[in-house]
Amino acid sequence: MRRAALAAFPSLLAAYPTLSLAAGSAAEFSPWELALLLLLVLLAAALLHLGVYALLRGRARPAAVSLVAAALVGWIFCSNLLLDRVAEPLARTPLRVAIPAGVAAAAWWAVRSRANPVGLARFCAVFTAALVLFPTAALARELYRFSAGPVVEGGAGPAAAFARSGAAAAARGRPDVYLIVLDQYGDSGVLRDQLGFSNRAFEDSLRAMGFTIPRVSRSNYAWTAQSLASMLNMEHLPVLARGVDPEERSNHHLYRLVHGNRVSRVLKEHGYRVYFQPGLRWWGTGRNDAADSVYGVPSGIRGLLARSALGPYVLATTVPGRLLHRAGFRSPVDAANVEALRSVPEVAPRPGPKFVFLHSMIAHPPYRFDASCGEGARSTAEREYVEQIRCANRLLLATVGEILRRSPEPPVILLQADHGPRLPRNEPAGDGPLTPAQVQDRFGAFAAYHLPGGGADALPDTVTPVNLFRIVLNRYLGAGLPLRADDMYYSRAHGMYRFARVPPEGAR
Repeated sequence: MRRAALAAFPSLLAAYPTLSLAAGSAAEFSPWELALLLLLVLLAAALLHLGVYALLRGRARPAAVSLVAAALVGWIFCSNLLLDRVAEPLARTPLRVAIPAGVAAAAWWAVRSRANPVGLARFCAVFTAALVLFPTAALARELYRFSAGPVVEGGAGPAAAFARSGAAAAARGRPDVYLIVLDQYGDSGVLRDQLGFSNRAFEDSLRAMGFTIPRVSRSNYAWTAQSLASMLNMEHLPVLARGVDPEERSNHHLYRLVHGNRVSRVLKEHGYRVYFQPGLRWWGTGRNDAADSVYGVPSGIRGLLARSALGPYVLATTVPGRLLHRAGFRSPVDAANVEALRSVPEVAPRPGPKFVFLHSMIAHPPYRFDASCGEGARSTAEREYVEQIRCANRLLLATVGEILRRSPEPPVILLQADHGPRLPRNEPAGDGPLTPAQVQDRFGAFAAYHLPGGGADALPDTVTPVNLFRIVLNRYLGAGLPLRADDMYYSRAHGMYRFARVPPEGAR
């Protein structure tokens, strides 16, 4: 057993970065993704260990072989993570060069001395076990919190209101409903005032297709998880999250609200089939508990790389991962973002009624495309954001045009941004109130709605995501849901942390 432990600890060391990164963001990935990543790194470390054993067999004692393998595995899997977490002067090139030199020196010592450092190997095995134990315990605690009971309150709510309106729903008909959430797509005011870009040509093209653009559209929250949790449950978060610690900074509760959202459940209860595309690199929309059909998902390794939220961070901490990046290897997430939008119309001819939901990251940094959706500069510069918006506009016009062309009956199409672009220039410097420019930047969210049969007549002057589905369900399914206040809330962190109402000045 002791010999097995000495042989296993180099591979166990490789798991530390994955577990450490996972423990710090337990809500950002699926358990299956974590299990697969751990399997891959453990397998790679075991192969490295076998390679060291094959080279040193007969030249060094088993304990020395394990120490050399641990040094090699530690350099490949752990060195970048550890150096990135220490002071900058220590993480510079000389130390990064010294580490592989130390690995080579350890191998030379093992061969030349023919020592049998069993005691040192045992100490390293115990140290590695302790090192891995701490993030494992933290991860287990976070995953347990994530699996806690539902947050959405039961009782009289939208479902109960619908139960009393079956006749009205049958009389009005049930149009297909498409929701395309555009992450960080700013409204015309933000684009014009802060970036000098007019989006009028795109908006006029949508109007020509029958879309209505509200006079005032803004988000209720400045973070994606908060905005989607509120929109898809048709309620403000202080109500949805009663009983949750107001200082809770984790996204656990918000993701549960999105995964089990009321809109999908209520529409499904009233005859809708829910079509869902999992989000790319964001677990908040990684699943939908009410989904009847999951489509548009890349398959195989390509799909894993495109959808993974944890994998890119693990890859960035390893020596091979950074070498691949420098060699020009890129994740398929860019192409998958484009393909996700283009695949939405494929469900239009299918028998309805249906609710189709896509969370698109096409306008989210880092910016990948130029105006024609070709490979552009990869940066977060504001000029690149405008180019990305131009690309998004091309894709959206093609997508909604195909939806309208293929749909047997005029559908409801909701293009809704979760919040504004959150430009670097408007990042709050302290805990004081937001400036008008910051309010406009964070809450100026694009919106355009295709509401057939005179549905646009039901739109108020101001539309915010919390009321979007209340308006749609009232109009087309006779739900009779009262509208909520178009309040804006801001928190300094993700999660449920300290919501404060924001004055609307500057958001128009």
